[in-house]
Amino acid sequence: MKSGFSLTSRYVPDWHDNKKLDEKDQLVATLSMPTVQDVFSILDRFSANGVTGAVDTTVSLGMKRNTAIATEAGEYLPKYVKLEGAEDFSIDDVIKYPPYFALAVELLFALVSFAQPNEADENSK
Repeated sequence: MKSGFSLTSRYVPDWHDNKKLDEKDQLVATLSMPTVQDVFSILDRFSANGVTGAVDTTVSLGMKRNTAIATEAGEYLPKYVKLEGAEDFSIDDVIKYPPYFALAVELLFALVSFAQPNEADENSK
């Protein structure tokens, strides 16, 4: 029997108008399915910083929130995210240096969204 879902997902961030670039020039993240414990931990970090519910990743949360979330939950990115097309930075840079914190937060949102069951999953009981 096949489960019908994948443990990895391709994600193209909005960060710095990335989606407007030619496909060959885009930054692409491969997300791996996080554990349920890690998902709840990431969600707790969002909640502690006043972020609840769905978030529009194209709208900035502000430097203060981005910094808090990236430094408090960023540890999960190297564990679950691989970047392609990042020529002069790494996933470790994304959680270490402030210019990348908005990308870190966007990737964390994408990771949590990827881990959420969808309607097809719910109906497969």
